[in-house]
Amino acid sequence: MRTISMPGVTGRFDAFGVDAKGNRLFVTPLDHKAVEVYDLKTGKLIHSISGIQKAHAVLYRGDLDKIFVTDGPDGEVKIFDGKNYELAKAIRSLAAPDGILYDPATYYLYVITGGENAKLDYSIISVLDTNKEEHVGDIRIDGGTLEEMRLEKSGPRLFVVNREKNRIEVLDRNKHTILTNWPLALCKVPVGMAFDEANHRLFVGCRSEVMVALDSTSGKEITTMPISKGVDDMTFDVATKRIYIEANTGAIDIYKQSDPDHYQSLGTIPIGVPAKPGLLVSELSRYFVAVPQHGDVDAAILEYAVH
Repeated sequence: MRTISMPGVTGRFDAFGVDAKGNRLFVTPLDHKAVEVYDLKTGKLIHSISGIQKAHAVLYRGDLDKIFVTDGPDGEVKIFDGKNYELAKAIRSLAAPDGILYDPATYYLYVITGGENAKLDYSIISVLDTNKEEHVGDIRIDGGTLEEMRLEKSGPRLFVVNREKNRIEVLDRNKHTILTNWPLALCKVPVGMAFDEANHRLFVGCRSEVMVALDSTSGKEITTMPISKGVDDMTFDVATKRIYIEANTGAIDIYKQSDPDHYQSLGTIPIGVPAKPGLLVSELSRYFVAVPQHGDVDAAILEYAVH
C-alpha cells in the first residue's frame, strides 16, 4: 500500500476520476473549491483546478483530453482543458448536478440532478452529449435521493439506485423513459451498485449491511451477503470475478464469484478511519480510497495493489 498525503485539504471527498494512460488521478474534496490532480507515478500534486464551488464527480475523456466536472452549487457541468486545466465551457441550467455515469459507445454522460440537493421531491437524470457539449435530454424519476448508476452494453437499459424508494429504476437510454422498477425486499437503504453483465447479475449494497444479487433480466433477488456498515462505492472486476465494496466507516469488503448464484468472502481490508470514495482502476491494477483529515493526520489517498 502507498499513501499519498494531501496536506491542507479538509472535509469529505465525493468521487475520483482517472486518466489511466496519463497516470493522473482527479480528486474532489467537497469543501476545497477545486479538483486536485495527482501524478500516480510520483504521488505528487500536479495542479489544483480552481473555479469550482463544490465538485461532485469527474470524467476524463482521453480522446478529447478534456475534464468534465459536476459543480453542484453552480448548477453546471464544467469542461476543462486536459493540458492547461483552463475552463473551456460550462453546460448550465442543471439542478444541483451530482453523480455521473459515462457511456463510451454514445459519448453520452448521464448526470444525477435535482432531488434533495435542489430541494425537490423528484430527481432527474440529465443526458449530456460530450462531443457536442450539449444537454440533450432528461429522465424524471420520483424520489429525492438517487445513488449509483450502471448501464448494459448489450442493450439500452440503465440501472439507477433509488435510495428513497428502496428500489432499482430500470431506464431506456434510447427513449429516455422508465421501463420498470424493482423493489428491494432483502435489503434496506440501497446505495452502492455493481454489474456483472455477462452473467446477468446486478449487485446492490444497502446500509442495512447487506448486499443482494439480482437477476438483471427480471429483477429477482437471488442471494444476499453480509457487508460492512456504511456501504458507498461498489465495483465488479470482470477479470478476477471479484466484487469490491467500499464502506465509508472505513473498510473494503471483497467477495469472489464462484458462479452466478454463489459467492465467497475473501475478507475485509480495515482502513481504521472513515473513508470514501473507493475506486478500482483495472488498467493499473490499483484500488484507491480517500481518507479525510482526522486529528493531526493529513488527508490522504490510499493506493492498494490488486492481484
